[in-house]
Amino acid sequence: MATEQVSLFGLVIVGARHVPYGKIHPDEAGDIFIRSALVDGDIHRPFPFMVHNQNLIEELEEAEHKTRQRDILVGTEDMVRFYHDRLPRPFHHLKTFAKFLKDQKDDQFLRMTREDLERNRADQDRLALFPDMLKTEQGHFALSYRFNPGDDEDGITVKVPADMAAQIPRTAVEKLVPGCLKKNRRVDQGAAQILPGPADAGPGHGSLYRKKSAPG
Repeated sequence: MATEQVSLFGLVIVGARHVPYGKIHPDEAGDIFIRSALVDGDIHRPFPFMVHNQNLIEELEEAEHKTRQRDILVGTEDMVRFYHDRLPRPFHHLKTFAKFLKDQKDDQFLRMTREDLERNRADQDRLALFPDMLKTEQGHFALSYRFNPGDDEDGITVKVPADMAAQIPRTAVEKLVPGCLKKNRRVDQGAAQILPGPADAGPGHGSLYRKKSAPG
């Protein structure tokens, strides 16, 4: 929304009347709609094509976290340009856009592909070195990866029941995640650190290891 002032011969008749911003600056309002609603997903119920696109984005983000590089996923401006290139006119109202989309009968033209989202192709051989599960004699445990140097969450985290923390060898991550082996390790990857979860954590909860970033 924007405000307008109505005056007659210098006399203000209406001081601050709310009007749709799209009526004043349709192109700028359309750009805001794409960035906020379609790219950032700032709407109550995402459209199916948005869910599809977000799933692909998360796959590529996961590849970046695993390989510890930031040049796989395209940037925000590339995503904004994708929608600008495919929409016939600026949209600044969700209901208007929803009707337009319904009239198209098919949202395929707004569904991104890996080619649309990949700045550089992920190295599949390297990705294979970072599995989604840690397989030990004590059981199989989910692994999560985070590439954010300097942050407490940076590295690899294994989630296990807190009462099993002492049963898992401290070196399990380094031995059972091939990407952690020294011959496969990048300069910014270090060793695993044990972090027991809370005492009352249920199955599948509680961080056991977090592999901190450090020169290695």
